[in-house]
Amino acid sequence: MSIKEKLSRRQFLRSAAVATAGVAVVACQPQTVVVKETVEVEKIVKETVPVEVEKEVTKVVEKEVTKVVEKMVEVTAVPAEIKESPLSYGQVAAGTLPPVDERLPAEPMVVIRGHGFEQEVGTYGGVIQLLGEGMPPDRAYLLRLDRYCTSTEPHVAKGWEFSADGTSCTLYLRKGMKWSDGEPFTADDIIYWWEDQQLNEDLNTAPASWWVHDGTPMTVEKVDDYTLKYSFALPFWMFIHQLDATGYRGSQFEANAYDCMHYAQQFHPDYNPQAEANAKAAGYDDWMSYYRYMAVNGTAPGTPVLTTWTKDDETPTGDYGERNAYSYKVDTEGNQLPYIDAYNRSLRGDPETRVLQITAGQVDFEAWGLTLTQYPVLKSSEDSGGYDAWLGVDLWTAATQFAFNHCYDEDPEMGDLLRNVQFRRALSVAVDRDEINDVMFLGYGRPVQMTVTPDSKWYKEEWATAYAEFDPNQANAWLDEIGLNKRDAEGFRLMPSGNKLSLIADVANNVPFWIPTTEIVKEQWEAVGVRTVINVIDGDLLWERESANQQQVWVWVRDAMSQFIINGRPDQLWWFAQQWSNWWNSRDDPEPAGIEPPDDIKPLYEAQDGWLHFDEEKLIEAITIVFDDQAENIRCIGTGAPGGQPCVTNKKLGNVDVEAHADSYDTGGTQNNWLETFFWKA
Repeated sequence: MSIKEKLSRRQFLRSAAVATAGVAVVACQPQTVVVKETVEVEKIVKETVPVEVEKEVTKVVEKEVTKVVEKMVEVTAVPAEIKESPLSYGQVAAGTLPPVDERLPAEPMVVIRGHGFEQEVGTYGGVIQLLGEGMPPDRAYLLRLDRYCTSTEPHVAKGWEFSADGTSCTLYLRKGMKWSDGEPFTADDIIYWWEDQQLNEDLNTAPASWWVHDGTPMTVEKVDDYTLKYSFALPFWMFIHQLDATGYRGSQFEANAYDCMHYAQQFHPDYNPQAEANAKAAGYDDWMSYYRYMAVNGTAPGTPVLTTWTKDDETPTGDYGERNAYSYKVDTEGNQLPYIDAYNRSLRGDPETRVLQITAGQVDFEAWGLTLTQYPVLKSSEDSGGYDAWLGVDLWTAATQFAFNHCYDEDPEMGDLLRNVQFRRALSVAVDRDEINDVMFLGYGRPVQMTVTPDSKWYKEEWATAYAEFDPNQANAWLDEIGLNKRDAEGFRLMPSGNKLSLIADVANNVPFWIPTTEIVKEQWEAVGVRTVINVIDGDLLWERESANQQQVWVWVRDAMSQFIINGRPDQLWWFAQQWSNWWNSRDDPEPAGIEPPDDIKPLYEAQDGWLHFDEEKLIEAITIVFDDQAENIRCIGTGAPGGQPCVTNKKLGNVDVEAHADSYDTGGTQNNWLETFFWKA
């Protein structure tokens, strides 16, 4: 019988936490170490030197250079005694669950947040009330980012090792690790994901682009049950950033790094001849659609997982899940994590409903989708709502960005205007970012241009200030210079042809502050004579219009700009030129998709292509090329970076890290909040 069946949610949610029984042991702190090996490599440098007989000869000079090869291994002293929750212990006693030492891997992950965080040993029990939908609250990435997201650490995998030239990486799994249904998790689950999903042409026209290098997909080789070797056509030093949660990559969900082979095979025709018939019986058009829902997306209730909690039930208003009894994590005293036995999650409503839920004390933790304009209300209701509100680290470098579609061709004259750099510069300096900061961010934000985050090693101050100073006089002058010097009876500018100039900005209703920020920008652009039409649409429709090249300008957040994600995500150019990017990515096909970019744009794609393969020096050069271009040409207009993401947590929750990053695309959702260590304080 589940917790849900034994107790009502209200009874269980606020039940007293049960202290863990068992003999106390001395905690053995784990150490994650980097073993750096130096490999000597010979490099031949040819120098041309003059000689007296006025001939040129080639002098061969041998120089020794070194390459530091990173090998990361987790050295963990496992606590002498492994303990478990009373819930699991009761199931063991009833004979429905194996003993805890048979459920954990031989080398469980000992969770220590580090970096000065005073992590407590918690107590077991309770349910946590969350907001959200889809995947379980955490995602069990193969690797993970550390507390400050400055380095990659072991997680599901216990370590990795690159070859000297970066063209292969060996991944080490945890021996004896199990799925939530008790079946072994081994290298076979990753081999299945690669060979039967990624390389299956019915499911994918091609493997994901980051797994293909120089036109050649990577290979994945099973060395033994707990070791895999990934090999690449080019050096792929950013491989670990495809596994460590950056941009949600590296987990089972959306099938982007591994999958549950023994579960997924039942939906695959190569393993089940009835897969197609079963899919149609379930109401799907074909086995691929059914497979994607049941095995690729990873959101179907009952799917075996490696996550902290399973997903056991789903309704139109939310979902529910209980602790994963086979969790591979323990605390420093050997207590199997998580401490909290279950989660209950409601779908996020509209912004006003969300705030009402929180202030009424109906939400125990939330780190996404709240705005700074809501922060005063959240702070004022802390005591009555029984929660604490604070500003988590926010990685959005433009909370509201205006991307100018350089490929727009429905109206040739408007397309030319969108590609006119002087037009974009004029509209950028027409934006009063200080006003937006005061109104939308209550003065907490930074009134800057869109660029990388300021803590990135390649950050340049001139990128953040490029055409970001409010100067409507300059905006008017530049607009006049490009032939927009005639106006209609309402005072709005006309096209050089005499046609009405009407700039349409698509804005999705996903995030509360996008629409009001766009309304402010509309007023500011119309103050310099550029009529602006706001087209509010659903987020899915926005992406459809973007893919169909129907947008003039589209509004979204600009994330994926922090150092730890931008390393491994060379996709900065599609924001303003999806059709150019489509052509570039298919340029070797007989009939490339999209629109061929101009010759002066192609060097940007060439620079971006190397990000995954370059060493540190070349990577910085390539990133500089792309963002120097953005600063000079203002492909996208940023309206300012928020100063933090409002977060809330129940006052009785322990191990909440208020210095952690808020729920972010860059950090893989709530991964940086370490929900497995949360517990209910007495």
